[in-house]
Amino acid sequence: MAPRAQWNGYLKLSLASCPISLYPAISAAEKISFRQANRETGNRLRQQLVDSVMGKIVDAQNFGRGYEVGENQFMVVQDEDLEAARHEA
Repeated sequence: MAPRAQWNGYLKLSLASCPISLYPAISAAEKISFRQANRETGNRLRQQLVDSVMGKIVDAQNFGRGYEVGENQFMVVQDEDLEAARHEA
């Protein structure tokens, strides 16, 4: 896939103008991504979300968003509420 120009414009010098296109230096396929790993064993590390009060691991189905309304007090926000707010904005 040919790279796509990030910007197109013109360089104007007196009576002459030249079209200019800026392209990224590397493509998305050339980017490097890293994973977290244990330095001693070389094994991949995984993150677990833990309830700060109960100390128990939370299942992925129970992940949600919350707005902090007080110290250690959160108001849970549903996805439907966020969609409604986006439509109003």
